Amino acid sequence: MQSVAPIVGLSPHGNDQSGRGIAISPRSVAHYTPTQLYRKRAFDRVNQRETRTRKKERVKCLQEENVDLNSKIESLQSELLELRAERDQRSEHLRSLSPNNGPRVWEVYPVALPPVTRLDHIMYHFRTRSLLGFLQDPMKEIAQTSFPSVVSLLNGRFTEDTPVASIVGEHGPWMQITSSAARTAVMYNICLYLRWLLSRSESTYLALPTHLRPTVMQLTTPHPMWVDIMPWPQGRDQLISHMTWETEQEKFRLLHNETLSVNWPFPLSDILVSDSNNDIALNPSFEAHVRNIENYTIGIQLTDNFPYMDSIPSHPVSRDD
Repeated sequence: MQSVAPIVGLSPHGNDQSGRGIAISPRSVAHYTPTQLYRKRAFDRVNQRETRTRKKERVKCLQEENVDLNSKIESLQSELLELRAERDQRSEHLRSLSPNNGPRVWEVYPVALPPVTRLDHIMYHFRTRSLLGFLQDPMKEIAQTSFPSVVSLLNGRFTEDTPVASIVGEHGPWMQITSSAARTAVMYNICLYLRWLLSRSESTYLALPTHLRPTVMQLTTPHPMWVDIMPWPQGRDQLISHMTWETEQEKFRLLHNETLSVNWPFPLSDILVSDSNNDIALNPSFEAHVRNIENYTIGIQLTDNFPYMDSIPSHPVSRDD
């Protein structure tokens, strides 16, 4: 049989004589029949149309996303401008409270909504001094070094000699605070706050625990008066910013009072002591304890129901300390 002569320059294995392989393009159409070439070109045209369509759709989608992002940016910029204006307004209000510009900070009440709860009404009457005609001499009482009278707080009955503490003592059971230590702490705080409302003096303002002094938001944004007694300044601001008073405040107050704790680490009997006159008084250690905001916590039930109150330290279950 006659052998076929190899193509010049190629080895029988498809390499040139130098050993390098020859690349044959897989897209070469030289060997296609006319029918195959027609089909291939038709297929290529379909692929190109689909590719162009996908590109157009992608461009359109990106354009829509860009419009949406620009809209969100404009909204955020507008919100930022509003927040800056609000900040400037509050800063200006604070500057107006300096000694050289009208009322001083201890002379300015928080901005309050009309009273609704029992505590609101008590605080309202002290603010407006409408109780003064019925009280014997509250100014004499609040000037006492032993203020507030623990006996009057715990008796829950009105006494003319100690009208402020008596009114708070009568209100105590209405608060339904589960923890005995927390209830005593809250009544103590209310007494100090009412004393400041009555006198609006620098000394009574500075005698407030630091965490009870009104925040800028309390001084500029209307809110129920009971909020001013809540221990945490940032929590009060969050409450004022987010709560719908008409529908949420009762549930909040219930959870707050049921789960509030001051985490008093000693027996309840250590809350009270006998003073130099053999009268019942608050243990100075307990007084120092409840003046420290770090000792206050709330049940996690409250933060679960009001997530915007996440700045308040919480404990997992209610406790009676």
